[in-house]
Amino acid sequence: MNGDKDNKIKKNNGYSFALSLAADLGWMIALPIIIFAIAGRYLDQKFNSSPILLLAGIFLSIIASSWIVYFKIIRVFADIEQQEKDKNNKTNKEEKK
Repeated sequence: MNGDKDNKIKKNNGYSFALSLAADLGWMIALPIIIFAIAGRYLDQKFNSSPILLLAGIFLSIIASSWIVYFKIIRVFADIEQQEKDKNNKTNKEEKK
């Protein structure tokens, strides 16, 4: 009975982790696009160079978002790997007792 409850808690933690990661990635993609697009549009209006700087801003935002997401995913994989190692170490210690 207690095992079922533990499995549900672990499953819910997985869902909340996935939703949290999706929200983080969404912001990591959206914010650079918004910031660089607005900056590009503003500079286009200021220098009368429409749409060159807007397109440059969008291009830079794609690069920035990709870079941010890449390093976030690297950290997530490292955290998951560390959790698995900790879990295995804990299991091995329990088996030795």
